[in-house]
Amino acid sequence: MTNLLDNAARHGRPDGSVTVGVVPDGPVARVVVDDDGPGIPPQDRDAMRQRFTRGARPRSEGSGLGLALVEQQAALHGGRLELGTSAAGGLRAEIVLPRP
Repeated sequence: MTNLLDNAARHGRPDGSVTVGVVPDGPVARVVVDDDGPGIPPQDRDAMRQRFTRGARPRSEGSGLGLALVEQQAALHGGRLELGTSAAGGLRAEIVLPRP
């Protein structure tokens, strides 16, 4: 969660907002993190899950490990990471986890 929230704060719009919520969805729970930054273009989302991958014009320091680590940790808990577009226009990152 720390990597996901740090990414949203760091790569979102300066002085922008980040929204976090948990949504029950049948057999899974979705931890939803939305920001109002530039987002990640759909064609780049799979690549951004790879270690040491950074966006075309990063606005901050980083190693390119953030989303790869989020995806790895979600998988260790039986879940997955989904990337999309938030209603605010930025990135929507969802950690989808099985409900007990």
